[in-house]
Amino acid sequence: MYQVIVAVVDVPGSEAAARHALALGRWLGCRVVLLALTSGSEAQEQATERLQQLAAEARRPPRARVCALEGRPALEVILEVAQTERANVLLVSAASPLAQTLPHSTLPVLLLPERPSGIPRPNAACQPLSPRERFTKPAADTPGS
Repeated sequence: MYQVIVAVVDVPGSEAAARHALALGRWLGCRVVLLALTSGSEAQEQATERLQQLAAEARRPPRARVCALEGRPALEVILEVAQTERANVLLVSAASPLAQTLPHSTLPVLLLPERPSGIPRPNAACQPLSPRERFTKPAADTPGS
């Protein structure tokens, strides 16, 4: 199975993809590399901070990499990092502009949808149960009453 996952954290919505990669890495027992692509020194500092926050949430500390594009195509930089890290799979948010170019990758790519289908959207009809309601048995309907 997978031994190294590279998760590309490039847009504001891609934190979910990073968290998914961290969970997948924990379940599979593999190493996770969080990769942020930047184009300037200010962006590098922000990306480093963001990756450190994501890494702090993880049970198994991931490796954080911040790479400057320096005029090179993003796909080239991602594949270079993946080769250096000996990655088996790339994980990218579907909201990322890179999602369009990664099908040309030589590695398998996992695209995480913007909102995973297993997570319901909160609405007014779904209210959290109080601790008292969680642990009480529902009243059994008795026939004839």
